[in-house]
Amino acid sequence: MTGNKRAKNLSKTLLRVLSYFKGRYFLLFLVIITSILTALTTVFGTYFAGQITDHITDYFKQGSLLTQELALNNLHRDILIFIGIALLGVFCAIFHNEVMVSLTQRVLFQLRNELMAHMQELPMSYFDLHTHGETMTLFTNDIDALVNALNDSLANIFTSFTNMIGTITFLFIINIPLSMIVIVFIIIMFVFLFINAKLNRKYFVQQQTALASVNG
Repeated sequence: MTGNKRAKNLSKTLLRVLSYFKGRYFLLFLVIITSILTALTTVFGTYFAGQITDHITDYFKQGSLLTQELALNNLHRDILIFIGIALLGVFCAIFHNEVMVSLTQRVLFQLRNELMAHMQELPMSYFDLHTHGETMTLFTNDIDALVNALNDSLANIFTSFTNMIGTITFLFIINIPLSMIVIVFIIIMFVFLFINAKLNRKYFVQQQTALASVNG
């Protein structure tokens, strides 16, 4: 990872990284499911929070006792649903965070063991051509960057995607013109993220190269 080297086949690289979860794919599957559920609880929680506000408004409106009683019953029901959704969201968030940290730490341990074994088989000429700092950066910053990306990004991909789809769906249910405005801004956001990712990739490589030089 240090220097200007990049993976030539991204899909092959991703499959190789995922292979480090071998034997723990079920836990990885649970992480994905609970990440999606976390996003869904956020979306549904927001919706029911709006419903609770509407019921409170209906209760205080001028109307018959029957209307007020109906609003109060609906309020009690939606408050219980909201609490249940919130508790489920907290449980799912804690679960996928704890499990993902545990999985990525095992990947970190395995990667460093494999790198150490590989280093011991390299010829002396490799160490003549590469500084000690560059070698040290491979063991610390480069592997840490990969593991942190797995820890932070994998669950967030599913959470963010589900959150976006769920939010747009509810917006279309509530207000179609507002949904169209939001979609325009989402498209702009994706264009910005694509450009930003390309720029960041270049600066990240420069940062890792400079870090290796400083360590050296």
